[in-house]
Amino acid sequence: FVHRHHRSPTLIDSYVRIELISTKNDTAQEPYQSMRTHIVKKDTHPVYDELFEFSNIRQINNSNQLSFLFTLLTYDTFTRDEILGEVIFSIILPDGIIHNALESNEIIFTQDITPRHRQLSSQQLGQMLISLCYQPIDSTITLIVLKASNLPRIGATRLINPYFKIYMFYKGQRIIKKRSTIQRSTQCPVYNECFTFHIPDNDLKNTHFDIIVLDYDHHMKHEPIGTFSIGNNTNETNQHWDDACHRQIAKQIAQWYQLKPFNY
Repeated sequence: FVHRHHRSPTLIDSYVRIELISTKNDTAQEPYQSMRTHIVKKDTHPVYDELFEFSNIRQINNSNQLSFLFTLLTYDTFTRDEILGEVIFSIILPDGIIHNALESNEIIFTQDITPRHRQLSSQQLGQMLISLCYQPIDSTITLIVLKASNLPRIGATRLINPYFKIYMFYKGQRIIKKRSTIQRSTQCPVYNECFTFHIPDNDLKNTHFDIIVLDYDHHMKHEPIGTFSIGNNTNETNQHWDDACHRQIAKQIAQWYQLKPFNY
């Protein structure tokens, strides 16, 4: 779009989403309450100056650790809103103890915004179980994505909605893209989805696949969770690829792959 080309990258249209969430380690759910500011246009130092009231905080769940999650987003008329970063401020600590600062009528705090990609790179991103089967007679290779495990939460407000994309590369050029269904609200999705690719001239040496796991959001830009590669010309180990592609009898062979941070 022309409007994006001419727009100064230093000027953004931004707003803040404020959510009351549980930050207990063994919980992951929708926020108890959620509000948002108005949009401040074309300003790198936005002033919102808005008042929000969250009621019955103690009555929500005394056993939970409650926090406010402030999410800074950019607004764009033509694309999905994009998350710039987040700030978490605890108001109810472990054992239901309320934050001392909240005993006063008003507090002011300043906290650095944590970029979303930095949050993801600082935690384990999970694993994905992949099965390979090579058919040299048909010049095809079949990738069966069985399941994933230990995928991270994003922002601590909810379980993610994971799906993945598979990119096939031949001689360094991306030639095919496929994607999975979306699994809702889970860190351990089960897919059991099968994808078959034709290998040009049975040239396995110049073929590899990139798999990217993403979090689906109806309103926001889909957030990459992690990625890994399968095949030759990659930085990954080729043992799984070699075992599947050089067997005399075609047979499915499965292996777990560790997700790595996605480089923007």
